[in-house]
Amino acid sequence: MFNIWWFDLRGENLRLSLTVVIVGFFDRNDLLNYLIILGKLSIWKCRRNRSLPKVHLFLHKVEAKKETEKLIALRNKKLLDLRKD
Repeated sequence: MFNIWWFDLRGENLRLSLTVVIVGFFDRNDLLNYLIILGKLSIWKCRRNRSLPKVHLFLHKVEAKKETEKLIALRNKKLLDLRKD
C-alpha cells in the first residue's frame, strides 16, 4: 500500500526490499528515508498496543507531521522553502 501511495504522491515506482526497509536508501537524502523511519515507528507503536498496523494510521501520522512542519516554516518565514520539496 505504501508503494501505491508513494506513486500517487511522487509518480515514482519503488522497490522496497527488506534491506531498504531496515537501513533505508543510501543514495537518497530526501523525504523517503524519513517516511520509512516513521512507518517503522508506527508499526512499533501498533505492536506495543497489540494491534495490527494500519496504513490509514500511518498516513494520518504523516499528515500530522506535515502540518507541524508547515506551521514551523510559517513561523520562521520559510514557507516557500518548504513548498520546494
